[in-house]
Order: sequence, then C-alpha cells, then structure tokens
Amino acid sequence: MKLSLIFSCFFLLVACSTTKELNNSKLVTKINQKKIFYADGNTIKFPEKEAAYVTTIYLVRHAEKATEGGKDPLLTQEGKERAARLSAILKEAGIDRVYSTIYQRTQLTAKPTADDLETGIRIYDPRDLKGFATQLKDRDGSGILVVGHSNTTPTLVNELIGKEQFPMIEESEYGDLFRVTISEDGSGKALLLKY
Repeated sequence: MKLSLIFSCFFLLVACSTTKELNNSKLVTKINQKKIFYADGNTIKFPEKEAAYVTTIYLVRHAEKATEGGKDPLLTQEGKERAARLSAILKEAGIDRVYSTIYQRTQLTAKPTADDLETGIRIYDPRDLKGFATQLKDRDGSGILVVGHSNTTPTLVNELIGKEQFPMIEESEYGDLFRVTISEDGSGKALLLKY
C-alpha cells in the first residue's frame, strides 16, 4: 500500500512539473543550423547533427490576423511584427524553400522570410496534407518553412512524423514554432518551440 502511494505521488509530481515546463516555455530568439538560442541566454545543440537527419522543416501557423477582412483578412500590426521576428529567428537556419497557403494571412507571415532569402513563396493545398507531407519528405537536404493554419499545421506535423502527437492550435495561440527533422530512412522527429 505504501509503495503504491509513493509511486502515485511520484507520477503526480512528474506530471505537474511537465505541465509547468510547458507553461513556462522559453522563447526562441535565433536558430542556426547547429543550435537553438533562447531569450534567457541558453543554447541547445541539435542532437541529429550527429545522426542521419537530412531535411529540416519549420512549420508555423500564420501570425495574428485582423478581425475585419472576411475569410481572407490581413495581419494586424502585432502579426506583422511576429512575421518579421520569425524571419529574424530563421535567418541562419538554412531555409531555402518557403511554402504558404493561398490566404493573405499566411503569405504575409511567410513574406519577410522569403524576402530575406530572396526566394519566392510556393503555394500548397491545405486540403491535401498527406500528399504535401510526402512531397516535403523527399529528404534532399533542404531547409523548409511552411506557413499554415491553426488546424492544418499540427496535422501536417503529425503526418510528417507518422503519429498523432500534436493537437490543433488554440484560436488565440500564435507563438508555436514546430521543427521537424526527416532522416534518410524517412522517419521524422518534431520539436515544439515558442517564438
């Protein structure tokens, strides 16, 4: 009985500390091809640099959208600032392709990164995430940014890694930055960051 009570307390403590860590996520200020740099001054090396991961895909939901504009609104000032911040964070991350849906809010989120890299924005169909995931997993050593929506971005991440790990993003949440690495054998790993 005592042993089972001790195990129960231990698991409760672990669950609470994990939830606390998720609620106090550190903000990312920069990503290059070897490390993540956080606002608190810490850095983390990418473990897959020593393994066979060859394609890196960054995925975000579009930045804050205006309340007016019907089904295709523009970004708010806060959204424009977030899009510029994303571009600055990913400037040295090795991105060479940028994808967006046809909507203004996604394209305006992708535009600063595409402009900095002097590359165009490629359009993808969010209704065919399985097919798009297959296309992204071509393992050609690319660095890719994909801008999507609150319901499509986590679904695409799950398609890339082959398991249901991430739920839909809350309508009020705009700071999730997913980093997916695809190995030579086609398997994927995902890391959720905040920006």
